[in-house]
Amino acid sequence: MKPVRLLTLGLLVNPYAGIGGRLAAKGSDQLVSNSPLTSPTNLAIGGITHSQQRCRQALSVISPEYRRNIHWLIPDGAMGRSALPKDWLQDGEMSIDWLPECVNTTPSPSDTRHAALRMQELGCDALVFAGGDGTARDLLDAQIRLPVIGIPAGVKMHSGVFTIRPEDAGKAIETLLTRHDLLLEPRTVRDLPETELTQGIIRPQLYGELWVPASVDRLQQVKCASPADDRLDQLEIAAHLIEHIQHSPDMLFLVGPGTTLAGVAEGLSLPFTRLGIDAYVGGSVPCVTGVDLDETALLGMLTRYPQRQLLLTPTGGQGILLGRGNQQLSPTVLKELTRESLCVVATPGKLAALGSSPLHLDTNDSELNQQWAGYIRVLSGYEQWRWRMLA
Repeated sequence: MKPVRLLTLGLLVNPYAGIGGRLAAKGSDQLVSNSPLTSPTNLAIGGITHSQQRCRQALSVISPEYRRNIHWLIPDGAMGRSALPKDWLQDGEMSIDWLPECVNTTPSPSDTRHAALRMQELGCDALVFAGGDGTARDLLDAQIRLPVIGIPAGVKMHSGVFTIRPEDAGKAIETLLTRHDLLLEPRTVRDLPETELTQGIIRPQLYGELWVPASVDRLQQVKCASPADDRLDQLEIAAHLIEHIQHSPDMLFLVGPGTTLAGVAEGLSLPFTRLGIDAYVGGSVPCVTGVDLDETALLGMLTRYPQRQLLLTPTGGQGILLGRGNQQLSPTVLKELTRESLCVVATPGKLAALGSSPLHLDTNDSELNQQWAGYIRVLSGYEQWRWRMLA
């Protein structure tokens, strides 16, 4: 085992982050503010919220030898203790200072800012947080100067401060212990204001920068829009898919978000949700059978159509196929669909921008990630296909 050094890390969880994903909401802020049951306990599934579960996934990969060489600063309650793996709470060799002043049964952004500032005052070396772009903005507002590692737990996650999957954050923490010379670099924090999203406006805004350890592997890139010169390739992809849909009677097509797929709806004169999942039924005159579907609606749709295909494009600049802005495609839904029903589309320009990096899966189910991993065909033009690794 590599030599490790004692490190002081803060752990902070936004228990509301990501709860809107399966509900086809465009974020969680408006959902929480409009809910009469805003306690994380009431919003939890199986006693744990989405972000708490993602935090547990991240922490569970840290070996006991490593986690015991960390002094942890953790809020008591929903913003920390509730997200710890059970074996951590039973480990008598763990060094944890609980921060009771951060306890709040209905945490707010001000609680996030207060907890982060308190950890910084106590001499934290770095801050690990589970949340989304809104949580990263809260850290910016608090003027946090610490390096951060973001556990991806939100809905959209356009910022560059998150790892690709929760488990990658756990490995990043081990890297902090074993590396004695870490370069820090600023990464941008971007967000799509939910008030604009509800009006159909997609305009990511830049809010500032947080510092991250540059030596940490598998940090996601900042999401970016498709370049203007991709337009011809997008039209060719749309033409191919339109023909396919028109020659596939009674087949269900679940169409994911993204500019690349918007051309399909435009060519068929069908509605399209720019940040959602729509359902079309193929035939000489294709029709729409559902728009902006959530997890429950998707499962109901799949029981009615034995023939189905899922059309997805990876996020620009990040290459993430599942787990960013399409969490309504839950593990339960994906297991009903199967990998064979997946059709990945991406322009040559989008693929080239990713370099040699694979397309990424973050389904919130590690076994499903492994089952779906491997080479897959990617439609990149009219009757043009490429091979790309899914990982």
